[in-house]
Amino acid sequence: MDSQTLGLIGGLLGGGVGLLGAMVGTFVSYKHATGPLERAFIIKFAVYISLLILAFVVATLLIPTSHRHLLWLPYGIALSQGLRYGIKTQTQIRQRESGLTASR
Repeated sequence: MDSQTLGLIGGLLGGGVGLLGAMVGTFVSYKHATGPLERAFIIKFAVYISLLILAFVVATLLIPTSHRHLLWLPYGIALSQGLRYGIKTQTQIRQRESGLTASR
């Protein structure tokens, strides 16, 4: 098997494992959500993060090879800040729905 075929197989397997991990993570988060607002947020957030990742993948396919490395910094910042926002917002929604912040 040549290196191009191995690269294609590795890319497809890696993408498949990543997609499966995202689906399992979203399902588990949805299953453990405490209320309807949190469940709705989890679905919306999963869609937004998926679109960000899809945009990154498409951009890496469209941009010439010599400039692809320039995508990693904004992608890393956007992904980490997006996840940070999602965790913070989900925590706030969970507290609001459980009545913890209503007494303050």
